[in-house]
Amino acid sequence: METLNAFHDEKMNKPELCGLRILLVINLFLIVTDFLMPQYFGVHIGWDITCTRLANMLLCGYCLFNPGIVGMFLKSSVKHALIVPVMAYLFVAAYTCVFRVDINAFVMVFLELLTMYMLVFGIRFVIGIRRTIRIIIGCAYFLGLYGMVEATFGYSLYLKFLKTVPTSVTNCYRSGHYRIMGPCGHPLGYGLLLLLFLAIACYDYDRDKIYIFKRPLLVGL
Repeated sequence: METLNAFHDEKMNKPELCGLRILLVINLFLIVTDFLMPQYFGVHIGWDITCTRLANMLLCGYCLFNPGIVGMFLKSSVKHALIVPVMAYLFVAAYTCVFRVDINAFVMVFLELLTMYMLVFGIRFVIGIRRTIRIIIGCAYFLGLYGMVEATFGYSLYLKFLKTVPTSVTNCYRSGHYRIMGPCGHPLGYGLLLLLFLAIACYDYDRDKIYIFKRPLLVGL
């Protein structure tokens, strides 16, 4: 049993493709920017090239020269537990696209699901579980501290300095008080992101258990 656990830990900490440096860098770029960079930062060329979409394009370009990676990606995607509801969702998006005569009704959904599967594949086969948790914890510390800074200033520093593509996002106020939104487009989005971080902050990877006081400073933030 101990041998099996040791083998499992090695697979999770040193995944099969972790030696592919370019692929590792692109996947690290994807997961970090997915948390930290707003969707209104990027290049507008008729279509917004955000950091996430840039990472999608780089990964697709990488796969063009490495067909073996495509096979692994498709195999892992088909075996993913969410494949049935995901395909049902894509079917709904497809006929919505037809009836509304709006290609974005399908493309936007497809890109979001593609990003999800790229993240799952990257974490499992390239980055590794333990390293991914460390990255998420680092992002959580940054955005927790940043939220306090943003509250002090009374407006979004992200929106002020990183708004490079057309967006409807604005600073939100309620009863005269500024509502923190971080890199998200709305305070509710930031709140949901903090809830995700709260769950990760209470996770003890070594014991595979939830422990509220594992990272008390982060939980406080």
